[in-house]
Amino acid sequence: MDTASMKKYKVNVPVGWIVGYLRYGHFEGIVELTDKQLEEINSGGVNRRDFCREYLDLVVDSYRVDDYGNIGDIELEEVKDV
Repeated sequence: MDTASMKKYKVNVPVGWIVGYLRYGHFEGIVELTDKQLEEINSGGVNRRDFCREYLDLVVDSYRVDDYGNIGDIELEEVKDV
């Protein structure tokens, strides 16, 4: 294979829908807190659900895809080396 003439491409192929399950995840982020706010969080005086939704991002760690819909057009974008 002549790798000298090869180029890299970012490939994106959309699907119409996805069926499956989100299994588990976690919240993460960086927050700025006063000593009083930190104490309130550590003592359980903060509504965890509200705090997480307001200040953190939900990251899905595990999922299962059972099926997916129509496959769209293949979109290619050349990746230039920097």
